[in-house]
Amino acid sequence: MTTFRPARRNMTVHLKELVISLFECATSTTEEDIRAKVRDSFLTIGQSQPAVFLEASHAYLVQNSRLTTPNRAYVLDSIAAVLDAPGVVSRIDEQEALLTINLAIQETLMSKDDELAEAGRNILTVLSKHVKLVNHVLDGLLQKFPPGVSTPPNKYVPQTLGAIALTNARGFVPFLTDILCRTVPLLSHIKPEPLRSIWSRALSAFVDALVEYQSAASNDDSTQSHGAGLIHVSEQLQRDYCDQMELILDVVMNWISAKDPKTRADAFECVGSLLLLASNARVLKELKKVVTTFLNMYKKGSLDDQFSMTKGMFFFLVRACSDDNVPVEPYLDDICNCLFVHVTVQNEQIDDTTRSTISPITMRLRNEVCRCFLAASQRFGDKLVYYLLHKMQSVQDSVKLGAIDLIRHLLNASECNMEDKRSLIVMGLKPLLTDDTLSVRVKSSMCQLCVALADHGYVHIDSGGANVIHFLTTNLVAEHDPVSKKNLTPPSATELTQLRNQSAQALCTIANTCDSAHQLLWPQLLELICAENYNTVATDVFKVLRILVQKMEQLGNKVSFDFSAETHPRAAGPHQVLVRLMTCMNIAPLSSALTVRAREAVKLLKVLGEAIQPSIGPIISKELPSLLHTLDGTTTPVEALSPVRSSARRMTSPEPPSPHDVKKAKVERFQASVLGLLKELTSISASKEWLEALASAQGKQLSLYTNAPHDKAFLATCLGFTLARLTDEKFVKDHIVLAFRTINHSSAVERRGMASAVGQCARQHTALMLTELENVTKWEHSKRGSSGLLGFIKDAYHRGTDAGAIFLRATVVLSYGFLVTICPTDFLPQRLDQTVLPFLRQYMIESKNDVVVREAHLETIHMIAQAVERLTSDYKLEARYEMLSYVKEYVNQENPEMLSTWVRLLACRASTSLVRLEPPLSDNELWDLASVLSKFVLTICREKPGLKTINDDETSTTMDATVNEYRQAIAQMVVKRPVVETVCQMLKIFSPYFGSNFDYERLRSIEVTVLVLKLYFKNATDYTIGHASDFSPLSMLLARLSPRIVDSLHAVRQSAIHAVWLSFQLSFLHKGQMTNSGHDLDLSDEPALFDLNNFRESYLAFDGKLDSMKGRAAIAALAKEIESHLPQSQLQTYLSALFKMLNDKQNNVSSAAAQLLSVILHDRGQLLHEEAEIIVATILENLPTVHPVIQTYTDLLNALTFFADHQLQIVVEVLLRQAVPHSNSVADAWKMLVAQHSQFSPADQVLEVPVCVADEGTGHFEIVDLSGGCVVKLVNPALVGQMAALAEMIKFGEPDEVIISRTPKLLALLLHNLVAVMEAQYPGAVPVAPVQAATLTNGETGKPKRKECTIITAELKRVSASPAALVTETLRTLLERLHAENVIEAMNHERAWTHLTKLDDYIDAIFVMTNALCEFYPAHMRAWIEASFGGHAHTCEFYRIANAALLSSLITRCPKAESGEFDDALLDSIVAELKQLIMDKSLLVRKLTIRAYTAIGKLAKSASNGEAIAQKYARIAFEAGLNGLDDAYDRKDEIASESIYALDSVVAVVDVDFVAERLSSLLLKLRPCFEKESAALRAVAFRLYGQLGSIVGEASEFKQSIHENIVSILLHLNDKDSEVSQNCAKVLIQTAPLLSLDTFSTLVDDTLFDGKPPSAYPNFLKDVGQILAVSYPDRLNAYALGCSNYYKSQFADIRSNAALFTGFLLEPLSPALRGTLSKELIFTSLVALLRDPSSKVRLSTIRAISCLHEFA
Repeated sequence: MTTFRPARRNMTVHLKELVISLFECATSTTEEDIRAKVRDSFLTIGQSQPAVFLEASHAYLVQNSRLTTPNRAYVLDSIAAVLDAPGVVSRIDEQEALLTINLAIQETLMSKDDELAEAGRNILTVLSKHVKLVNHVLDGLLQKFPPGVSTPPNKYVPQTLGAIALTNARGFVPFLTDILCRTVPLLSHIKPEPLRSIWSRALSAFVDALVEYQSAASNDDSTQSHGAGLIHVSEQLQRDYCDQMELILDVVMNWISAKDPKTRADAFECVGSLLLLASNARVLKELKKVVTTFLNMYKKGSLDDQFSMTKGMFFFLVRACSDDNVPVEPYLDDICNCLFVHVTVQNEQIDDTTRSTISPITMRLRNEVCRCFLAASQRFGDKLVYYLLHKMQSVQDSVKLGAIDLIRHLLNASECNMEDKRSLIVMGLKPLLTDDTLSVRVKSSMCQLCVALADHGYVHIDSGGANVIHFLTTNLVAEHDPVSKKNLTPPSATELTQLRNQSAQALCTIANTCDSAHQLLWPQLLELICAENYNTVATDVFKVLRILVQKMEQLGNKVSFDFSAETHPRAAGPHQVLVRLMTCMNIAPLSSALTVRAREAVKLLKVLGEAIQPSIGPIISKELPSLLHTLDGTTTPVEALSPVRSSARRMTSPEPPSPHDVKKAKVERFQASVLGLLKELTSISASKEWLEALASAQGKQLSLYTNAPHDKAFLATCLGFTLARLTDEKFVKDHIVLAFRTINHSSAVERRGMASAVGQCARQHTALMLTELENVTKWEHSKRGSSGLLGFIKDAYHRGTDAGAIFLRATVVLSYGFLVTICPTDFLPQRLDQTVLPFLRQYMIESKNDVVVREAHLETIHMIAQAVERLTSDYKLEARYEMLSYVKEYVNQENPEMLSTWVRLLACRASTSLVRLEPPLSDNELWDLASVLSKFVLTICREKPGLKTINDDETSTTMDATVNEYRQAIAQMVVKRPVVETVCQMLKIFSPYFGSNFDYERLRSIEVTVLVLKLYFKNATDYTIGHASDFSPLSMLLARLSPRIVDSLHAVRQSAIHAVWLSFQLSFLHKGQMTNSGHDLDLSDEPALFDLNNFRESYLAFDGKLDSMKGRAAIAALAKEIESHLPQSQLQTYLSALFKMLNDKQNNVSSAAAQLLSVILHDRGQLLHEEAEIIVATILENLPTVHPVIQTYTDLLNALTFFADHQLQIVVEVLLRQAVPHSNSVADAWKMLVAQHSQFSPADQVLEVPVCVADEGTGHFEIVDLSGGCVVKLVNPALVGQMAALAEMIKFGEPDEVIISRTPKLLALLLHNLVAVMEAQYPGAVPVAPVQAATLTNGETGKPKRKECTIITAELKRVSASPAALVTETLRTLLERLHAENVIEAMNHERAWTHLTKLDDYIDAIFVMTNALCEFYPAHMRAWIEASFGGHAHTCEFYRIANAALLSSLITRCPKAESGEFDDALLDSIVAELKQLIMDKSLLVRKLTIRAYTAIGKLAKSASNGEAIAQKYARIAFEAGLNGLDDAYDRKDEIASESIYALDSVVAVVDVDFVAERLSSLLLKLRPCFEKESAALRAVAFRLYGQLGSIVGEASEFKQSIHENIVSILLHLNDKDSEVSQNCAKVLIQTAPLLSLDTFSTLVDDTLFDGKPPSAYPNFLKDVGQILAVSYPDRLNAYALGCSNYYKSQFADIRSNAALFTGFLLEPLSPALRGTLSKELIFTSLVALLRDPSSKVRLSTIRAISCLHEFA
């Protein structure tokens, strides 16, 4: 052990220096995150080595005596934070503690700055918490406060004493007598008022310490009897300190008259606390003065001053109210008035803004006020209650709110003192509980008070509890009445809602907790359950009733409706309650609020069922669970509605139900369940009297739902259902008439409810209902002054008889529909023909001009048709055509574009039902009906604002519902008559809308076309299997809809291709090649049709604007299908329709039509000899029209060219007849023909222009010195002319075979020129004058020369940005002439065209181009490669660069001319050429050559005999890469990067022995690459290192290198470049097994998932550091020094990682291992890192230093 003591002392010095360095780091910056991190490090070090930390802190303060105040305070705060950590103080010896205490006292007392003194005081306060140190702290302070002196000590002495008193009362009180003995003589000599304020606060703290000390020492519970929050002083304590406190009081009483308000406030607080310990006589003596002073000063002080004075008053009240002999009562009102203001102020602030804006001091002040009232309540509880009740009568809401809050506080906090004031409180609150003029905020506060009253048992039937209930039930439906309210600002909706919720919550609390709840609430709540004004809160009423009934059952109280009608005349009886609950089970329109209401209604019915009727108990128990299950929606509506799909029918694809349909189905299903429950209830209690009472209740409650039409409609339906169970026709008649009188016929919902009631009643009383409906129709003919039924009309419709009569007619007409639908079917045909239809026919003569009547009539027609369809007899509806005439007449009266009624929706629905009837409609009627519906539905573009769907559903629009019903009508027409003639008729109706300018018209028309074709395919009857016939609409469908697959609207595109696909299917069907079940017949001579889903996915998947290339590809694919399947007999019709499509408003569509035209003329042009002249004339006629649309124009020209391939003579003849001079379109037509059919020889001279000269390619450009070091390259105009000539030749001058034969030479020339002009620019666009200032030379002489640039123009510079762009365009022209679309597409995909013009990217673009050419044109590339051999000796550098780029890009391809397969012999030649190029003086050539060697490794996988080839050249590539790492001219690491890539590629295929021989050299050259600036180079270097580990990892040199490089790998594992970090992770995975450390391997496997860096890098680094420290103690110093080497890395992340790793690596070391380190170097480096400019590095260094806490 003695051996390591010096080392330990040495390490102690080092750790101390690190702590000092951390202090320097923190005090030299203003960054708060750095200072906070340093403080965290101090906590770590201090908890581990507190003595070292304290020593370092003292030393730092001594060394830096001139620290700024904030920095010195920071050091002291850090010491305090460390000392305050758990267990730290107990680990320091007494001497260190004394030094710290002396330091803190010195810093505190010698400071003139409050911040520094506060920091020192914090240290003393922390130390004084501990019993063993509090004595030393107090002794040290008292030394600065000697007894018997008249000069006050430093002001921070009393402040510190007061802080210690509040912190450790038990340790402070034993010194209090001594402190007071020193204090009493001194107080009279204190003159400065700020110092008096300090001493006042200190004395108050002394008294608080005494009180706390007494409470801790005493075991009695005397405080509890005085109320929560009150203090109590024992008589013994008073006797012990009475004399001293009174002496102090003599002096402090004089301080109350100080000029400084803060001093006065603090002095008053001190007086209040001193009086706690004064004698009774002294309290009596000072009573008046204390109260008078308080009253005089209180209102003048600030909030802080008032807070101090309020605390003093609290102490005074505690003392005065604990003794009955103290006459404080005369002053109580004045005191309360002063204090009450702060409760009022707070409530005013809440009114103005929000609670969050109230300042903390205001909240604390309010709490102290509450404590004062609580203190006074122990003696004057009744007086306070009177006082607060009086305040509640104030006209100011803030005063009322304050009084209410205080009473609630007294009830909750001082229940024992308020118990005997029960009757006083309840009676005093009665005026407020019955006052209707209270504001909403006051009512809300009263609701909270009511809850408090209920919690403490104040709400009883005999003590004013009824007033509470009345108040709560009244505010349950609180509304703002602007007439009666005095306040000008109305309450917000949120406040009203909050009041209602609080009232409901209070009622629930009373019902659940109050013992007399059943007496207070039953049956009073039954008066609310059927009150109309409580409709909106029915849910809350139901909930309270349910809780009440459950509580009554628990207490054994019987729930009964047997109560006196005299005492409770408005209470609902059992029938009324049952009807109310059944009605509130309505959930239409579906919403969460109505669902909750229905659930509460069901739950209440469950607990009240037997009380309503004992016999219905079993029914309720059986039915209500399933009803709740249905309400919860556990059965998915979609599953219930969706039909079962047949996998065998590929044509059927039923659409999923819409959200509107799902919601409607859920509502209807639940309402049916409720009606089922009603049926069961009326069945089991089917006595006449019971049913009549139930029906009467239903009829009476109709008037309750004036503002709830859905509820009234549902109740009307229930009424009809109940009336159907009765046999008394007079009773039934009276109640149906009552329903008609009560219903608001202007509401569509209520009209339907009334009609449904008539229908339900017609189940048993059909004849009676028919008679009554006729009687109701006579009401409108009664005179205004008559009584009886006329009175109903007059009273029900205040807007006038005419309007009321119209709505009444609608109700009557709709009632006939429901009657026919629901009544028994036995005599339905007879009633229809003899009663219903004649009546409606006559009745509609006067009413069909009214919209609501028309809507009702259409719905009635729909229901009549449905009823007739359900008949099992052979009855035929003779009036069907008459009904259809009504439908068409009503629709024709609508606005085609504006949807303002439901007429069209209902007309489509009625049409669907009528078409479904037998026999099928005639062709003419079908045409008329479909035309009318299409004209007025397809064109709808907007709907009337506020127009709701029939079912008032918010998830759908009336427009959507109308279109859906229209589709159903069209579908039924096709299904009913599935023949080609029907399809043709429909297409004639729809086709005008295919090309509409409006998206909605195109979409709707094509979608309905798809529907027609689909249904016709499924139901067709006019075809014969095996018998071929034409599907006549095919050509029109293909021509009109095929171009639509590139429409601007995605939905139109999808529908159009679907329609085309269906057209082909129908063609197959008529050819007898397919059944209508979708199964193909085995006909091998017919090509298969394309797959629709694949076509959509391949071409039309994008839902935005369709890409033009995708669109053309889609049209091209579809054109092939049309060519394969279009009969020749329909070709002329197809062409005619396509020509019409050329003028479509959408460019894409017209272009698609032209493309289709070109394809069909290309494929079938030879068959159109007779029509040729007309076709050419039509094309030429359309060319000027489509000229603005470039694509259409081009495609149409192509069509002419393709047609000329077959009918050249006629084309020429027609062209010759055109007007001269030729228009642009004709000129373009000639140009196209010349380009396609020219027999001119190519201009070989263009290829032989000698642009390149011997002087390293300077003939491509001229170098111009602009002076000032600026040099530009101006392209040679001859080269520009050459490129332009080549472009023209390629475009028009050569036949394809001539161009093809010259392709390799053209490619070589273009690539050569591209490389040469990459940095060149265009000279001036106009001829340039003789150069004088600048030097323009030709490379031979330095004399100025005259140059005129006549080739290059401004237009050229406008269309071509640079010479490189011009060469690129020429290259593209060549590829386009070669029809190398695949190459062009590949270059488009890689953006190679743009990159070819950029200096930094053109090499990569060349790689893309050459590989694409090799893929599709191997013969050309073979010839080009062979032509490049020997180019290493060329004098032009650009030529050599071009050859190097070519060979490096194609070394993996080496194509054979015929097949494009890999050619070993060609590879030999390429490698031989590369051996020469590797020695080229051009750095770029060498770089490209090494890049070529990189591909050697790839050959092992790409070529068939790749392994042998790779082995053959791997050594050459390896040597080249290894030598490339030593290139002396590679200043930007370009060749080094390529070398590393080459080595990484071939290392896996080269011989292991060969690698092993050169491993040392490779590892030596590889290690610097880990730290290169290029992230890509670092990434591939680490990847290569990982591969070496997999290949030669067992070699000793490599294992040694792992230890040498492990630090670098771990640090770069958190590299800012993701690829670098991932490769480092893979290196660890590959090399971890080589270290033979199970712990390390396990850690790597568990942390580095899928080769990704760890998510928590610091944790991983810490674990690795611990493993390495334990496993390789002999290498620790090397690891640590390796980390220190990275402290100067150029990357801040690496420096940060290195610092962290250093800390983690050294943290777990034992004392013996710590002695083996080069600590001086490591710690010095860490200290230097604390001054790093990066805050991240400094933070990591701070954390690292905190890990070194054991180095002491």
